Amino acid sequence: MSARILDGKALAVTVTDEVRAAVAARVARVDLPFEMAESGGKDVRDLLQQPDGETTLRKLIEEAVAAASTKEQDASGPEGPITNGAEMK
Repeated sequence: MSARILDGKALAVTVTDEVRAAVAARVARVDLPFEMAESGGKDVRDLLQQPDGETTLRKLIEEAVAAASTKEQDASGPEGPITNGAEMK
């Protein structure tokens, strides 16, 4: 895997963490079922054009939200999850 692709994955994690800390009550990052490419790669539009694309995307979102919830629970102390002061919904 090229350094550019690894940088892109690292950036996605960083942006997710920054958005969660700055403004969002909950953020989940979805990894699409496509190989990462330096340019011309597939995105969510390509997934939605597949016959089962919407169903696949909804499943990926559910899994990402569940993983993010688990991560929030793991970060919880005796006072509950660490947040930016926003109330969790």
